[in-house]
Amino acid sequence: MGSVGLARQADFTAHIGLRGTPTLLNGQTLNALWEPAQLGRAQMFLAQELWGKPYFEVKFPATVLAAPYSLQAGNNVTWIARGSLGVIRQVIPEESDGEVVQVTCLVEFIPL
Repeated sequence: MGSVGLARQADFTAHIGLRGTPTLLNGQTLNALWEPAQLGRAQMFLAQELWGKPYFEVKFPATVLAAPYSLQAGNNVTWIARGSLGVIRQVIPEESDGEVVQVTCLVEFIPL
């Protein structure tokens, strides 16, 4: 579609690759950016009965929407460096110029 969107996609992919940490998704390892989610993000995207749980906001490159990752809500995801396990509760593709440039997920933290 748009060359601006493809350029931004390449930039986000490179940024996540450099700054992210190893993450396991559907048996595949890739880098992702993890940070605690603000309560407002949970309130914006999740049902009220889910608001009080601990969430991370995780940014992935756009490639996670295709095989072999096939990211979708309900997938388990592991933050390898911390040994933290989570469940993806919401998938939020971020677009520019008709292209998905990155994917942000709200991940419910599961204490081990």
